[in-house]
Amino acid sequence: MHVKGISWAGVRTSNFNETIRYFSEVVGLPLTLRNDDDGWAHFRFESGDLFEVFSPKNRHKELHACPVFAFEVDEIELARQEMEERGAEFVTEIQAWEDEAWCYFRGPDGYLYEIVQSGREIA
Repeated sequence: MHVKGISWAGVRTSNFNETIRYFSEVVGLPLTLRNDDDGWAHFRFESGDLFEVFSPKNRHKELHACPVFAFEVDEIELARQEMEERGAEFVTEIQAWEDEAWCYFRGPDGYLYEIVQSGREIA
């Protein structure tokens, strides 16, 4: 599975350590910076896109209630299979419309996220 990225997203979590572990080990995102004192972590993608996680002690925590966003992947079926093998809980089947396919999965705090494949040929 290859996660291409997102441009930016920020989420707040009450379970900082488990959320960092989940996104790095289960989803496979590249953890590039982490500051436990100020309560933030960066997952920076090769494209330059950034995903930030904020703990309850972060001074900007009020700005980062959990949005729903998608992680772009090359092959959604393969990505879903790999994530399930690592412990991800998917709450929808793969859905498609025009040239996109997506499905939702639940993070450790119960928030929903997506993986999506764009530019996909319709079978």
